[in-house]
Amino acid sequence: MTADFDEALEQTLVLSSAEPDESYLASIRSIEEPVVRAVLLNAGDREFPDDLRQRILTAVATRGIFSPSGLAPMEDARKFTLAMRYSRLLVDLHTIFHGLAQRRLETRFGFWTDSPQANVAARDRHDTASATPRAEGDDKKEST
Repeated sequence: MTADFDEALEQTLVLSSAEPDESYLASIRSIEEPVVRAVLLNAGDREFPDDLRQRILTAVATRGIFSPSGLAPMEDARKFTLAMRYSRLLVDLHTIFHGLAQRRLETRFGFWTDSPQANVAARDRHDTASATPRAEGDDKKEST
């Protein structure tokens, strides 16, 4: 199981079901937001599979209790979250990322994993290293 999603889901489970609705939704939002941010950074990568990108965008738009784009959240998602007292969005994203890892797709920065944060970190390391200008003479070393 993915530590990113497991940790977020555990945080939702320790919330009190007796917590007032608006307070509960605010707590869920604070747990979902960083996960959604990392997931969208993955989905926005040029090498991310198109079918999974679509599933992620659909999940965020229909299951999230907040909108990263500032639009009003889906009322059905809010009602479900309050009635069931868990985040269906986190469960759906977790499932999507397990499917991603099972595909064993190699990218410019390694294989896609089921950890959105690990993927972003690997991509950033790779892209930063690739963008670093070479010192004079490095081209000559490679050709010898």
